[in-house]
Amino acid sequence: MGKKNEVSIYRSVDKPFKKSNVILSSKYKASLLENQILSINLAKIGKGDYTIENGSIVCRMHASELKKLLHKTNGSFYESLRPVAEGMTSRNLGINRPEEHTFSYISLISRADYRDGIFTIKFNPELEDYLTPNKNFTMLRLTTMLKFKSNASFRLYEILQSQCYHPDGSDAVGDTFEFDYQLSELKLLMGVVNADLDAVRRVLNASPVPDYDKAVAASPEQTFRRYSDFKKRVLDVAVNEINEKTNLHVEYVPIKGGRGGKVHRINFIVTVAKSTGETVATAAKKKELSEEERFNLYMSIKEQVPSLDLAQIKQVAKTADFDQEIISKAIGMMENSASNIENPGGWLVSCMKGRWYEETQDSKVVDDSGNRQERAQKKKTGKSAASKKTASRRKSTSKTDYEELERILLGNE
Repeated sequence: MGKKNEVSIYRSVDKPFKKSNVILSSKYKASLLENQILSINLAKIGKGDYTIENGSIVCRMHASELKKLLHKTNGSFYESLRPVAEGMTSRNLGINRPEEHTFSYISLISRADYRDGIFTIKFNPELEDYLTPNKNFTMLRLTTMLKFKSNASFRLYEILQSQCYHPDGSDAVGDTFEFDYQLSELKLLMGVVNADLDAVRRVLNASPVPDYDKAVAASPEQTFRRYSDFKKRVLDVAVNEINEKTNLHVEYVPIKGGRGGKVHRINFIVTVAKSTGETVATAAKKKELSEEERFNLYMSIKEQVPSLDLAQIKQVAKTADFDQEIISKAIGMMENSASNIENPGGWLVSCMKGRWYEETQDSKVVDDSGNRQERAQKKKTGKSAASKKTASRRKSTSKTDYEELERILLGNE
Protein backbone atom coordinates (compact mmCIF):
# COMPACT_ATOMS: atom_id res chain seq x y z
CA MET A 1 0.00 0.00 0.00
CA GLY A 2 1.34 3.40 -0.92
CA LYS A 3 1.71 6.34 1.43
CA LYS A 4 -0.94 9.05 1.25
CA ASN A 5 -0.17 12.56 0.07
CA GLU A 6 3.49 11.76 -0.63
CA VAL A 7 4.14 14.26 -3.41
CA SER A 8 7.84 15.04 -3.02
CA ILE A 9 10.15 13.47 -5.59
CA TYR A 10 13.42 13.82 -3.69
CA ARG A 11 12.76 10.84 -1.38
CA SER A 12 12.87 8.57 -4.44
CA VAL A 13 16.07 9.82 -6.10
CA ASP A 14 18.84 7.94 -4.30
CA LYS A 15 17.95 4.26 -4.41
CA PRO A 16 17.67 1.91 -7.42
CA PHE A 17 14.25 1.08 -8.80
CA LYS A 18 12.79 -1.87 -10.70
CA LYS A 19 11.62 -1.64 -14.29
CA SER A 20 9.73 -4.61 -15.69
CA ASN A 21 11.47 -6.12 -18.70
CA VAL A 22 8.08 -6.28 -20.40
CA ILE A 23 7.89 -2.47 -20.26
CA LEU A 24 11.60 -2.00 -20.91
CA SER A 25 11.60 -4.20 -24.02
CA SER A 26 8.44 -2.64 -25.47
CA LYS A 27 8.89 -1.03 -28.84
CA TYR A 28 7.62 2.53 -28.83
CA LYS A 29 8.62 6.09 -29.63
CA ALA A 30 8.66 8.57 -26.75
CA SER A 31 10.49 11.77 -25.90
CA LEU A 32 13.35 11.91 -23.39
CA LEU A 33 11.12 13.90 -21.03
CA GLU A 34 8.41 11.20 -21.19
CA ASN A 35 10.92 8.45 -20.45
CA GLN A 36 12.49 10.35 -17.57
CA ILE A 37 9.14 11.20 -15.97
CA LEU A 38 8.10 7.54 -16.23
CA SER A 39 11.37 6.62 -14.47
CA ILE A 40 10.60 9.12 -11.69
CA ASN A 41 7.18 7.52 -11.26
CA LEU A 42 8.62 3.99 -11.15
CA ALA A 43 11.14 5.15 -8.54
CA LYS A 44 8.31 6.66 -6.47
CA ILE A 45 6.35 3.41 -6.74
CA GLY A 46 9.41 1.48 -5.61
CA LYS A 47 9.61 3.69 -2.51
CA GLY A 48 5.90 3.34 -1.81
CA ASP A 49 5.29 7.01 -2.58
CA TYR A 50 1.88 6.61 -4.21
CA THR A 51 -1.78 6.15 -3.39
CA ILE A 52 -4.33 3.56 -4.49
CA GLU A 53 -7.49 5.11 -5.91
CA ASN A 54 -10.26 2.89 -7.28
CA GLY A 55 -7.74 0.11 -7.70
CA SER A 56 -5.22 2.24 -9.63
CA ILE A 57 -1.72 3.30 -8.60
CA VAL A 58 -1.60 7.10 -8.59
CA CYS A 59 1.59 9.20 -8.35
CA ARG A 60 1.70 12.94 -7.69
CA MET A 61 4.63 15.27 -8.25
CA HIS A 62 5.27 18.95 -7.63
CA ALA A 63 5.85 20.49 -11.06
CA SER A 64 8.44 22.82 -9.50
CA GLU A 65 10.44 19.82 -8.22
CA LEU A 66 10.16 18.11 -11.59
CA LYS A 67 11.47 21.24 -13.30
CA LYS A 68 14.52 21.44 -11.00
CA LEU A 69 15.25 17.72 -11.13
CA LEU A 70 15.09 17.69 -14.92
CA HIS A 71 17.08 20.94 -15.23
CA LYS A 72 14.35 22.67 -17.22
CA THR A 73 15.21 26.35 -16.90
CA ASN A 74 13.81 27.87 -20.09
CA GLY A 75 10.21 28.47 -21.10
CA SER A 76 6.97 27.33 -19.54
CA PHE A 77 7.23 23.89 -17.90
CA TYR A 78 3.45 23.71 -18.03
CA GLU A 79 3.69 23.80 -21.83
CA SER A 80 6.37 21.07 -21.72
CA LEU A 81 4.13 18.78 -19.66
CA ARG A 82 1.17 18.95 -22.05
CA PRO A 83 2.77 16.83 -24.85
CA VAL A 84 4.19 14.50 -22.16
CA ALA A 85 0.70 13.87 -20.79
CA GLU A 86 -0.67 13.31 -24.30
CA GLY A 87 2.13 10.93 -25.23
CA MET A 88 2.06 8.92 -22.01
CA THR A 89 -1.70 8.34 -22.11
CA SER A 90 -1.53 7.14 -25.72
CA ARG A 91 1.25 4.61 -25.06
CA ASN A 92 0.09 0.98 -25.30
CA LEU A 93 1.64 -2.23 -24.04
CA GLY A 94 1.07 -5.13 -26.45
CA ILE A 95 0.54 -8.66 -25.12
CA ASN A 96 0.31 -11.34 -27.80
CA ARG A 97 -0.99 -14.90 -27.22
CA PRO A 98 -0.87 -16.68 -30.60
CA GLU A 99 -1.59 -20.05 -29.00
CA GLU A 100 -4.98 -18.75 -27.84
CA HIS A 101 -5.47 -16.60 -30.96
CA THR A 102 -5.72 -13.54 -28.73
CA PHE A 103 -3.86 -10.30 -28.25
CA SER A 104 -4.29 -7.32 -25.96
CA TYR A 105 -3.20 -3.70 -26.21
CA ILE A 106 -3.42 -1.98 -22.86
CA SER A 107 -2.59 1.63 -22.09
CA LEU A 108 0.09 1.90 -19.42
CA ILE A 109 -1.24 5.23 -18.10
CA SER A 110 -4.96 5.90 -18.07
CA ARG A 111 -4.86 9.56 -17.03
CA ALA A 112 -2.41 12.45 -16.63
CA ASP A 113 -3.51 15.71 -14.97
CA TYR A 114 -1.93 19.04 -14.10
CA ARG A 115 -3.69 21.15 -11.48
CA ASP A 116 -2.53 23.66 -8.85
CA GLY A 117 1.13 22.96 -9.62
CA ILE A 118 0.75 19.17 -9.19
CA PHE A 119 1.34 16.70 -12.02
CA THR A 120 -0.65 13.49 -11.43
CA ILE A 121 -0.21 10.15 -13.17
CA LYS A 122 -2.84 7.39 -12.89
CA PHE A 123 -1.69 3.94 -14.02
CA ASN A 124 -3.86 1.24 -15.56
CA PRO A 125 -4.87 -1.15 -12.72
CA GLU A 126 -4.51 -4.15 -15.05
CA LEU A 127 -0.76 -3.56 -15.21
CA GLU A 128 0.02 -3.43 -11.50
CA ASP A 129 2.19 -6.57 -11.71
CA TYR A 130 4.44 -4.79 -14.22
CA LEU A 131 4.71 -1.69 -12.01
CA THR A 132 5.69 -3.66 -8.89
CA PRO A 133 7.52 -6.64 -10.45
CA ASN A 134 8.93 -9.46 -8.35
CA LYS A 135 10.48 -11.22 -11.34
CA ASN A 136 11.79 -10.40 -14.79
CA PHE A 137 12.94 -6.83 -14.09
CA THR A 138 16.02 -4.65 -14.45
CA MET A 139 17.43 -2.49 -11.65
CA LEU A 140 18.10 1.13 -12.65
CA ARG A 141 19.22 4.25 -10.78
CA LEU A 142 17.19 7.41 -11.17
CA THR A 143 20.30 9.58 -10.79
CA THR A 144 21.73 7.86 -13.87
CA MET A 145 18.53 7.98 -15.94
CA LEU A 146 18.19 11.73 -15.37
CA LYS A 147 21.72 12.50 -16.58
CA PHE A 148 21.06 11.74 -20.21
CA LYS A 149 20.70 14.52 -22.76
CA SER A 150 19.86 12.14 -25.61
CA ASN A 151 16.79 9.92 -25.72
CA ALA A 152 18.83 7.37 -27.72
CA SER A 153 21.32 7.19 -24.83
CA PHE A 154 18.50 6.70 -22.31
CA ARG A 155 16.92 3.83 -24.24
CA LEU A 156 20.19 2.13 -25.23
CA TYR A 157 21.48 2.28 -21.64
CA GLU A 158 18.47 0.52 -20.15
CA ILE A 159 18.46 -2.03 -22.98
CA LEU A 160 22.13 -2.85 -22.39
CA GLN A 161 21.75 -2.80 -18.61
CA SER A 162 19.00 -5.42 -18.87
CA GLN A 163 21.54 -7.82 -20.42
CA CYS A 164 24.36 -7.27 -17.87
CA TYR A 165 23.43 -9.63 -15.08
CA HIS A 166 24.13 -13.08 -13.66
CA PRO A 167 21.16 -15.47 -13.26
CA ASP A 168 22.31 -16.47 -9.77
CA GLY A 169 22.23 -12.85 -8.64
CA SER A 170 26.00 -12.61 -8.12
CA ASP A 171 27.76 -9.28 -8.52
CA ALA A 172 28.39 -8.32 -12.15
CA VAL A 173 30.98 -5.63 -11.33
CA GLY A 174 34.15 -6.13 -13.33
CA ASP A 175 32.51 -8.55 -15.75
CA THR A 176 32.17 -8.18 -19.50
CA PHE A 177 29.02 -9.23 -21.35
CA GLU A 178 28.76 -9.80 -25.09
CA PHE A 179 25.48 -10.01 -27.01
CA ASP A 180 23.97 -8.68 -30.19
CA TYR A 181 20.77 -7.24 -31.57
CA GLN A 182 19.31 -7.26 -35.04
CA LEU A 183 19.76 -3.74 -36.42
CA SER A 184 16.08 -3.34 -37.27
CA GLU A 185 14.98 -4.50 -33.81
CA LEU A 186 17.43 -2.07 -32.21
CA LYS A 187 15.96 0.82 -34.20
CA LEU A 188 12.47 -0.13 -32.97
CA LEU A 189 13.63 -0.52 -29.36
CA MET A 190 15.40 2.85 -29.38
CA GLY A 191 12.39 4.59 -30.92
CA VAL A 192 14.30 5.56 -34.07
CA VAL A 193 11.50 3.81 -35.97
CA ASN A 194 8.04 4.47 -34.54
CA ALA A 195 6.44 1.10 -33.75
CA ASP A 196 3.10 2.81 -33.03
CA LEU A 197 2.55 3.71 -36.71
CA ASP A 198 -0.21 1.60 -38.26
CA ALA A 199 1.95 0.24 -41.10
CA VAL A 200 4.68 -0.87 -38.69
CA ARG A 201 2.27 -2.27 -36.11
CA ARG A 202 0.52 -4.41 -38.74
CA VAL A 203 3.80 -6.16 -39.55
CA LEU A 204 4.76 -6.61 -35.90
CA ASN A 205 1.35 -8.16 -35.13
CA ALA A 206 1.33 -10.45 -38.16
CA SER A 207 3.52 -13.16 -36.63
CA PRO A 208 4.50 -14.48 -33.19
CA VAL A 209 8.12 -13.96 -34.32
CA PRO A 210 7.98 -10.55 -36.06
CA ASP A 211 9.98 -9.71 -39.16
CA TYR A 212 11.72 -6.58 -37.87
CA ASP A 213 13.36 -5.81 -41.23
CA LYS A 214 9.95 -5.82 -42.90
CA ALA A 215 8.46 -3.68 -40.10
CA VAL A 216 11.18 -1.05 -40.46
CA ALA A 217 10.83 -1.05 -44.26
CA ALA A 218 7.07 -0.51 -43.90
CA SER A 219 7.51 2.69 -41.89
CA PRO A 220 6.50 5.85 -43.78
CA GLU A 221 9.14 7.64 -41.70
CA GLN A 222 12.53 6.65 -43.09
CA THR A 223 14.77 8.57 -40.67
CA PHE A 224 18.33 7.20 -40.45
CA ARG A 225 17.57 4.53 -43.02
CA ARG A 226 21.24 4.32 -44.01
CA TYR A 227 23.45 2.60 -41.44
CA SER A 228 26.12 5.31 -41.74
CA ASP A 229 23.58 7.96 -40.67
CA PHE A 230 22.25 5.80 -37.83
CA LYS A 231 25.80 5.12 -36.62
CA LYS A 232 26.93 8.75 -36.71
CA ARG A 233 23.85 10.51 -35.39
CA VAL A 234 22.30 7.91 -33.06
CA LEU A 235 24.48 4.96 -32.07
CA ASP A 236 27.79 6.77 -31.57
CA VAL A 237 26.08 9.63 -29.72
CA ALA A 238 24.41 7.14 -27.36
CA VAL A 239 27.53 5.01 -26.76
CA ASN A 240 29.69 8.07 -26.06
CA GLU A 241 27.22 9.48 -23.54
CA ILE A 242 26.79 6.12 -21.81
CA ASN A 243 30.58 5.71 -21.53
CA GLU A 244 30.96 9.22 -20.15
CA LYS A 245 28.12 9.25 -17.62
CA THR A 246 27.37 5.70 -16.43
CA ASN A 247 28.91 2.59 -14.92
CA LEU A 248 28.89 0.79 -18.28
CA HIS A 249 31.70 0.84 -20.81
CA VAL A 250 30.28 0.02 -24.23
CA GLU A 251 31.98 -1.05 -27.44
CA TYR A 252 30.25 -2.43 -30.50
CA VAL A 253 31.02 -4.22 -33.76
CA PRO A 254 28.71 -4.03 -36.81
CA ILE A 255 28.01 -7.44 -38.36
CA LYS A 256 27.54 -7.61 -42.11
CA GLY A 257 25.72 -10.25 -44.09
CA GLY A 258 23.17 -11.01 -46.77
CA ARG A 259 22.94 -9.48 -50.22
CA GLY A 260 25.36 -6.59 -50.63
CA GLY A 261 27.08 -7.26 -47.32
CA LYS A 262 25.03 -4.67 -45.45
CA VAL A 263 25.15 -4.26 -41.66
CA HIS A 264 22.28 -6.29 -40.22
CA ARG A 265 23.29 -6.85 -36.58
CA ILE A 266 25.19 -4.98 -33.88
CA ASN A 267 27.43 -6.93 -31.50
CA PHE A 268 27.83 -5.17 -28.12
CA ILE A 269 30.69 -5.73 -25.66
CA VAL A 270 29.73 -4.18 -22.32
CA THR A 271 31.87 -4.03 -19.18
CA VAL A 272 30.29 -3.20 -15.82
CA ALA A 273 32.41 -0.85 -13.70
CA LYS A 274 32.03 -0.23 -9.97
CA SER A 275 30.69 3.26 -10.42
CA THR A 276 30.41 6.07 -12.92
CA GLY A 277 33.88 7.15 -13.96
CA GLU A 278 35.66 3.84 -13.39
CA THR A 279 37.50 2.96 -16.57
CA VAL A 280 37.34 -0.37 -18.30
CA ALA A 281 41.06 -0.82 -17.62
CA THR A 282 40.40 -1.07 -13.87
CA ALA A 283 37.57 -3.59 -14.29
CA ALA A 284 38.61 -7.23 -14.39
CA LYS A 285 37.71 -9.04 -17.58
CA LYS A 286 35.51 -12.12 -17.41
CA LYS A 287 37.29 -15.41 -18.06
CA GLU A 288 36.78 -16.57 -21.62
CA LEU A 289 36.06 -20.18 -22.54
CA SER A 290 38.82 -22.18 -24.15
CA GLU A 291 38.33 -23.47 -27.71
CA GLU A 292 37.67 -26.95 -26.33
CA GLU A 293 35.05 -25.63 -23.87
CA ARG A 294 33.28 -23.72 -26.65
CA PHE A 295 33.35 -26.78 -28.89
CA ASN A 296 31.78 -28.91 -26.17
CA LEU A 297 29.12 -26.27 -25.51
CA TYR A 298 28.20 -26.01 -29.21
CA MET A 299 27.96 -29.80 -29.49
CA SER A 300 25.76 -29.91 -26.37
CA ILE A 301 23.36 -27.35 -27.88
CA LYS A 302 23.27 -29.28 -31.16
CA GLU A 303 22.45 -32.49 -29.28
CA GLN A 304 19.56 -30.85 -27.42
CA VAL A 305 18.17 -28.92 -30.42
CA PRO A 306 19.34 -30.73 -33.58
CA SER A 307 17.46 -28.42 -35.97
CA LEU A 308 19.77 -25.48 -35.20
CA ASP A 309 22.54 -24.65 -37.66
CA LEU A 310 25.97 -23.42 -36.59
CA ALA A 311 25.10 -19.71 -36.81
CA GLN A 312 22.03 -20.25 -34.61
CA ILE A 313 24.03 -22.34 -32.13
CA LYS A 314 26.61 -19.57 -31.80
CA GLN A 315 23.87 -16.97 -31.35
CA VAL A 316 22.21 -19.02 -28.60
CA ALA A 317 25.54 -19.53 -26.82
CA LYS A 318 26.51 -15.87 -27.12
CA THR A 319 23.12 -14.63 -25.86
CA ALA A 320 23.52 -16.87 -22.78
CA ASP A 321 27.03 -15.51 -22.23
CA PHE A 322 28.17 -19.13 -22.83
CA ASP A 323 26.40 -20.21 -19.64
CA GLN A 324 25.36 -23.87 -19.94
CA GLU A 325 22.85 -23.56 -17.08
CA ILE A 326 20.95 -20.71 -18.74
CA ILE A 327 20.90 -22.53 -22.08
CA SER A 328 19.56 -25.72 -20.46
CA LYS A 329 16.84 -23.79 -18.61
CA ALA A 330 15.76 -22.04 -21.81
CA ILE A 331 15.69 -25.29 -23.78
CA GLY A 332 13.76 -26.98 -20.98
CA MET A 333 11.17 -24.18 -21.03
CA MET A 334 10.87 -24.45 -24.81
CA GLU A 335 10.30 -28.20 -24.58
CA ASN A 336 7.59 -27.68 -21.95
CA SER A 337 5.81 -25.07 -24.07
CA ALA A 338 2.45 -26.12 -25.46
CA SER A 339 3.05 -23.92 -28.51
CA ASN A 340 4.24 -25.16 -31.87
CA ILE A 341 7.52 -23.24 -32.06
CA GLU A 342 8.55 -22.84 -35.69
CA ASN A 343 11.77 -20.94 -35.02
CA PRO A 344 13.51 -22.56 -32.01
CA GLY A 345 16.69 -20.52 -32.47
CA GLY A 346 14.85 -17.19 -32.39
CA TRP A 347 12.66 -18.38 -29.53
CA LEU A 348 15.66 -19.38 -27.40
CA VAL A 349 17.38 -16.04 -28.02
CA SER A 350 14.21 -14.13 -27.03
CA CYS A 351 13.75 -16.37 -23.99
CA MET A 352 17.26 -15.64 -22.71
CA LYS A 353 17.10 -11.92 -23.50
CA GLY A 354 13.81 -11.64 -21.62
CA ARG A 355 14.88 -14.06 -18.85
CA TRP A 356 11.65 -16.00 -19.19
CA TYR A 357 13.31 -19.03 -17.61
CA GLU A 358 13.28 -17.16 -14.28
CA GLU A 359 9.53 -17.75 -14.11
CA THR A 360 8.50 -20.87 -12.16
CA GLN A 361 7.84 -23.60 -14.66
CA ASP A 362 4.81 -24.94 -12.80
CA SER A 363 2.91 -21.69 -13.12
CA LYS A 364 4.00 -20.19 -16.43
CA VAL A 365 4.65 -21.17 -20.00
CA VAL A 366 5.92 -18.90 -22.73
CA ASP A 367 4.68 -18.79 -26.28
CA ASP A 368 6.56 -18.00 -29.47
CA SER A 369 6.13 -14.24 -29.02
CA GLY A 370 7.48 -14.23 -25.49
CA ASN A 371 4.24 -13.65 -23.62
CA ARG A 372 3.59 -15.53 -20.44
CA GLN A 373 0.42 -17.54 -20.07
CA GLU A 374 -1.00 -18.90 -16.83
CA ARG A 375 -1.05 -22.68 -16.89
CA ALA A 376 -1.92 -25.14 -14.16
CA GLN A 377 0.81 -27.57 -13.23
CA LYS A 378 0.20 -31.05 -14.59
CA LYS A 379 1.30 -34.15 -12.73
CA LYS A 380 3.44 -36.38 -14.86
CA THR A 381 3.90 -40.12 -14.68
CA GLY A 382 6.75 -41.94 -16.34
CA LYS A 383 8.54 -39.96 -19.04
CA SER A 384 7.31 -36.41 -19.55
CA ALA A 385 6.01 -35.16 -22.89
CA ALA A 386 9.02 -32.86 -23.06
CA SER A 387 11.40 -35.77 -22.54
CA LYS A 388 9.68 -37.77 -25.28
CA LYS A 389 9.79 -34.76 -27.59
CA THR A 390 13.53 -34.34 -26.94
CA ALA A 391 14.22 -38.03 -27.47
CA SER A 392 12.25 -37.97 -30.72
CA ARG A 393 14.14 -34.96 -32.03
CA ARG A 394 17.51 -36.51 -31.18
CA LYS A 395 16.59 -39.73 -32.95
CA SER A 396 15.61 -37.74 -36.04
CA THR A 397 19.11 -36.30 -36.32
CA SER A 398 21.63 -38.58 -37.96
CA LYS A 399 25.19 -39.18 -36.91
CA THR A 400 26.23 -37.40 -40.11
CA ASP A 401 24.75 -34.14 -38.82
CA TYR A 402 26.98 -34.19 -35.75
CA GLU A 403 30.02 -35.24 -37.78
CA GLU A 404 29.44 -32.31 -40.14
CA LEU A 405 29.17 -29.86 -37.23
CA GLU A 406 32.29 -31.34 -35.67
CA ARG A 407 34.15 -31.01 -38.98
CA ILE A 408 33.18 -27.36 -39.32
CA LEU A 409 34.11 -26.52 -35.73
CA LEU A 410 37.41 -28.36 -35.72
CA GLY A 411 38.24 -26.86 -39.08
CA ASN A 412 37.59 -23.39 -37.66
CA GLU A 413 34.89 -23.00 -40.31
